[in-house]
Amino acid sequence: MELLLIGTSHHLAPVAVREKVSLNDEEIGRFFTAVGRERFINECLVLSTCNRIEIYASSNDVIRAAIFLRKLTCQIKSNEHFLDEKLTYFHTGWEVVHHLFRVACSLDSQIVGENQILSQIKHAYTLSIQHKSSSVLFNKLLHRSLGIGKRARAETGLGRGAVSISRAAVELAEKVFGDLKPHTVLLIGAGETANLTAGHLIDKGVTKMLISNRTHSRAEELARDLNAEAIPFEQLDDALVKANIVISSTGASEPIINHERMRSVMHKRGQSRIFMIDIAVPRDLDPKINKLGNVMLNDIDDLKYIVERNIEERRSDIPQVEKIIHQGVVGFSQWQESLSLAPTIKSLSAYFENILHDELERSKKKLRREDREQLEPFVKAAVKKLIHNPIIKLKEFQQDSALGMLRIDTVRSIFDLDSINPDPAEKDKSS
Repeated sequence: MELLLIGTSHHLAPVAVREKVSLNDEEIGRFFTAVGRERFINECLVLSTCNRIEIYASSNDVIRAAIFLRKLTCQIKSNEHFLDEKLTYFHTGWEVVHHLFRVACSLDSQIVGENQILSQIKHAYTLSIQHKSSSVLFNKLLHRSLGIGKRARAETGLGRGAVSISRAAVELAEKVFGDLKPHTVLLIGAGETANLTAGHLIDKGVTKMLISNRTHSRAEELARDLNAEAIPFEQLDDALVKANIVISSTGASEPIINHERMRSVMHKRGQSRIFMIDIAVPRDLDPKINKLGNVMLNDIDDLKYIVERNIEERRSDIPQVEKIIHQGVVGFSQWQESLSLAPTIKSLSAYFENILHDELERSKKKLRREDREQLEPFVKAAVKKLIHNPIIKLKEFQQDSALGMLRIDTVRSIFDLDSINPDPAEKDKSS
């Protein structure tokens, strides 16, 4: 069973393309349903964020799986961007593990060191589990990736004072307006990104904050926590008239404010300029809005100067993080190799041999040397009998690759075989 990855990210595709291939939770559900009907794909996970859309899978036929997953994505999104090899990347084997670990450590993020990617990976993993698309291989891979991501932040300065997308948006507004304290800020959306953005605005001294969300109760809850004003979504135009700065981060599948609607708002504002930042993917604000007078509209790709500064500040931490990633890839590769039957049988034999030899060592004083030597063949014969039936069963289970991997992993966990040295000669050298 081999790993594969097909994806695109901010490195290859602008936001105008990323929003067209981005998959929401409902679309991911349909994706998993279609994948579940194909026997040549064993496990699958979809990671869809503002910066990337990546499809991870395991298969005995990676080329066939890759073609199928590309076409399925295009079918669900009604476009052919995922067939364009200039806009996408394709990895197999250990390269998939290395890439995912870099993503978890945020080295592949637009904002290096940001923490949101870990919660996004957790969400992708949760969806995969809910749709029964994760088994032993992906369970281990995802747990390892989250662990590597946390370790990178704990053991290096990567995440210390790191800029997030939400903070970068606030810094961009500060660059335009200078002091933000006198200005009214409208947040559209009430999710995690809006919450983080609000916190950064408060740090900059903003006291006049409006929050609008399609589900008004969520806007009210966030506004209550932040001492802000919740605006019903139906009254969004009135809020746009009042605000100097607008930061939008909803999960809408299409723009919530189009050119005509914003033109009407600007007519009511007169000559008052407005600064708008769209950090949603797909975008919340129609790009044509930027053509209106007194409107300055930026999207997530316009945070480039802040991104470049952030990377420079974290450049010294990157080699240490890469070392942690390398160790993680080696560890995962060793675990994956251990799931083949031969090393498991060897380790299982060593497990029982160690127990019997330890018991013989304890009985040394009670036995003559020649008696101990005669017991050696008995030990080997006993071990063969002990593992005979387990070996037969494991071979049967291995006929079904998914179940076989799960059974072998279970056996290795029960007997803690990863800690067993299957070579007695090596054991003797170390003792």
